[in-house]
Amino acid sequence: MKTLKKIVINIIPHNEQRYDTLGDWFPITKGVLKINVSKFNDSRYAYLVAVHELLEAGLCEQKGISEESVREFDLKFKGKGEPGDSVDAPYHDYHWFSTRVEMALANELKVDWEEYNESEPL
Repeated sequence: MKTLKKIVINIIPHNEQRYDTLGDWFPITKGVLKINVSKFNDSRYAYLVAVHELLEAGLCEQKGISEESVREFDLKFKGKGEPGDSVDAPYHDYHWFSTRVEMALANELKVDWEEYNESEPL
């Protein structure tokens, strides 16, 4: 288990993501977990994506699922929906846990889930 000293969450233009994703986390390097989240018109959306990515990254780290295996699966994914929705994703269970928390938080923030999922990042 790597020692975590700092978590850095950056909100960036969508076209600056490593690939077509709303949220992206990187391996813990020198004790730092880095997360990039796409920018949205509604700041609550970026907050929701950030929480999802933070949970997913932490669960994957705890369970020994590397960022490299997650990224590799995401880049090869050709199905519908998000790559983590696929039962073949190495992080499927943790993606869904993170999504359930994200949905509950969206409800508390009065974010319409359908509108949120159809929104376009900037």
